Amino acid sequence: MVGSSPSSQYVVSVLDGNNHPSEFVFVQKVEDLVHQAYAFFSKSPKRIKEFKCFSDGISKGRKLKKNIDTRWISLIGPVERLFEEYKSVIGVVNIMSLSKGIQKGKAHTLLQMLSDVETLLYLGGMLPLLREMNNLIKVSQSRDIYVMEYAVARKMTCMRLETLYFETSGFDSQEFIEWESLIQVGVEDSFLQYNKKGWLCIFVKDKQIPLYVSRKSQGVCIRKKVNQTFFAILVDSVKQGLRSICNKLTCEIRERFPRYELLEAMAIVHPLYWNHAKDKSLLTNDFKSKVQVLSDHFGKNAYLGDRILEGIINPNLLKKQSGIFGQTMWEQFDFVKDPSNPGAMTKLWKKLDISPFLKESMSEYFKVANLCITMILGSVEDERLWSSLTFIRNATRNRLNKNLDTCLRLFVSKSDLETFPFEEAYVIWKSQCQRRSECVVSGERKHMEDVEPSNIFQID
Repeated sequence: MVGSSPSSQYVVSVLDGNNHPSEFVFVQKVEDLVHQAYAFFSKSPKRIKEFKCFSDGISKGRKLKKNIDTRWISLIGPVERLFEEYKSVIGVVNIMSLSKGIQKGKAHTLLQMLSDVETLLYLGGMLPLLREMNNLIKVSQSRDIYVMEYAVARKMTCMRLETLYFETSGFDSQEFIEWESLIQVGVEDSFLQYNKKGWLCIFVKDKQIPLYVSRKSQGVCIRKKVNQTFFAILVDSVKQGLRSICNKLTCEIRERFPRYELLEAMAIVHPLYWNHAKDKSLLTNDFKSKVQVLSDHFGKNAYLGDRILEGIINPNLLKKQSGIFGQTMWEQFDFVKDPSNPGAMTKLWKKLDISPFLKESMSEYFKVANLCITMILGSVEDERLWSSLTFIRNATRNRLNKNLDTCLRLFVSKSDLETFPFEEAYVIWKSQCQRRSECVVSGERKHMEDVEPSNIFQID
């Protein structure tokens, strides 16, 4: 053991059940640290300059990012950036805390937050979780996602999180590269090191910045140094805390609207559900249970005063039409070549919609399909549209009215000269507009095909 080891009473006093705070407090601590670090540098060009000069040879010296509370999962970017620049940030803040002047007090407060080893461990351990959530949010905000596809993405995210944090080898996977850089203390070029006395420190340009564990006792914050024995116990404690956070998050994901069972049930109208089915007998039981869930949710009547509002679908018809619906879905692969294609569901139901017989025979399942296609997961598309409108019609183009709709459509489509479908656009334009078949050249009207191409735009 390096240096003086803490006694067993010391370990118990820091990590016992009464003094050990809830792991969810550290989620807030991570957010506060990101906010305070950004606020400390953002409005001071002098501090930014000192930070960039100090970071030379340590990190890239890139600007810290701001966490926007109104944006979904905006924490991932600021946390990643802070972790990348952590050594430079704590190093320059340590120097500022020792200097004289107004900034000394603010720098000292930020240094206490940066030197909290538990917050640092949670910072590194939460990154895989934040990345998985960021991926889920991106999927849910895509332009052509259906409810069933979101249900699959949500299910896979929960499974992925549970694999990362609850399996034995989870914390050793490649996703925990930041976590590994923290717990491999003593290795050459490691993030954390022990000094000669055995206390945990961050070494930055020959400076030893000690790390602490903070606890509140009777309203007073007590900070204690960390050595090798206690750090191992602390790592296990943080792992348990991260597992609790992960468990809470996965439960929250599953319980959020729409319900997990309902999302799974709506999958029956998607071609991918039938494509994955290998055993018809197993599929039959699963299909019946999903039909029952849909009947219970969308088939219930509601009461508005003395009025009775009928459910969206008729449960009796839904069960009665299940036979022809199942047979139709088994045979739909004749014209849906790739059910995993994002446009497969739209293509399928457009084909089925052509047949008046199927529209009448599967009327309730058409309603379910319409719900899946039109159910909106969020207001992201509307927000993007309004942002685009603000960008196009700005202070210098405030009289743009006539072609505003066209400009907005072009901007939202994100087409450029290489990707714009000119031939398709020309065909549509030609079919909808009356083409000018004549042009004026030298005061005479001639047919366009009789005019030389080089003379069409010539003015005498």
